[in-house]
Amino acid sequence: MKALMLGALAAALLPATAQAGENWREMTTVDGIVFAIDLDSIKTVGKLRHFRVRTTKPGATLVGYYDNAADCAALTVDTLYGEASNNGVILRKQLFKPGEMRNRLDDDQGKLIYSLVCGG
Repeated sequence: MKALMLGALAAALLPATAQAGENWREMTTVDGIVFAIDLDSIKTVGKLRHFRVRTTKPGATLVGYYDNAADCAALTVDTLYGEASNNGVILRKQLFKPGEMRNRLDDDQGKLIYSLVCGG
């Protein structure tokens, strides 16, 4: 899970304001990067729980968004899509194959996600 958090550092320097319909809950801060989950984005698709993470750095204008799918039973989470934007202008987008950006939900950071996304 630390790889998910640290892997986002390159795309994460931001403060973005929540758009209508978003309900951001801060999870943790790693190396000055604030990680938040949009609670309104959490939904079940098949056996997976999908959700969006935002990474920001106070005082900066760059923001990272990551769409993820958690397998709560297997204690894994895959990042499926990531984008970096600056002042609302998308600078980079990247799609990931399932398993390509996989992290665990049973380490310290993963447990934060698990409690919000999987309800445990």
